[in-house]
Amino acid sequence: MYKTILIPIHMAHVEKGKAMIDIAMAQRGEDTQVILLNVVEVVPAWIASQLPIGILDESLQSTLVELKAIADPLI
Repeated sequence: MYKTILIPIHMAHVEKGKAMIDIAMAQRGEDTQVILLNVVEVVPAWIASQLPIGILDESLQSTLVELKAIADPLI
């Protein structure tokens, strides 16, 4: 079995990520670490300055909440 399984999750395609989690759960052993990965692109400062205050932080927090909800069954 595998020691570590890395699952990339794109927040626009969460259902595909959940399907990958199901596959990973079938492949894991007792000591396997399953890691969910979501990449957040850095927004250039000139764009960020035009966005409403706090929108980037809100987006990040929303993504963290969604990832935690996805990860709950893994724990």
